[in-house]
This record gives sequence, structure tokens and C-alpha cells, in this order.
Amino acid sequence: MLKVIVSPEARQDQLDLADYLQSQSGDALVNRFLDSLADAFALLATMPGIGATRDFGMPNLRGLRMWRIARFPYLVFYRVSGSELQVVRVLHGARDIETLFTTSE
Repeated sequence: MLKVIVSPEARQDQLDLADYLQSQSGDALVNRFLDSLADAFALLATMPGIGATRDFGMPNLRGLRMWRIARFPYLVFYRVSGSELQVVRVLHGARDIETLFTTSE
């Protein structure tokens, strides 16, 4: 099992998403989201190759993968490096993800 390392950007994404869900539906939904996110991290740590590659044709994004969080429209973007699963971002699937990555990386 890989060690999960969450980037500062992904940690902020999690906080922002939890705040949004809290404002929309309260604690129960936030708890379900956080549980689903933890489940996704655990699954990816044991089977990191299951995510689809998403390098957007950019050499600096080589190795970037994506996995949808169960029961939510959010995506985990991650890389594998040695014995680590590096969570890069956690984003809503409706966002212009390619632009986010190709202008910020």
C-alpha cells in the first residue's frame, strides 16, 4: 500500500468543498463526502493504476491520473512516485480542469 501525501492545494480543495457542502446541506453530507474521499484515497493507495491518465498533452503533467469519488461529482487528481500516492487536487468534474492544470502547472 502506498503512503498517501496530500498537497496543500488538494487540502485546500477539500476544505473548500466541505465548506460548500456544509452551506448547502449540513453535516451529514459533509461526513458522507469525507468518508467517500477517504475511501477513494485508500483504494488508490492499493490500486493506483485504476485511475485514467490525464496529462492533457503537457510534459510537466506526465503521470497525472484521475479518479471519481463515489457518489459525488468530484475528481481526485494524483500521481504515483516511488512508494507514495501524491494527491495533487480534488476538483468538481464540471470545472474546466484542463485549463486549471495547463495554466497553473
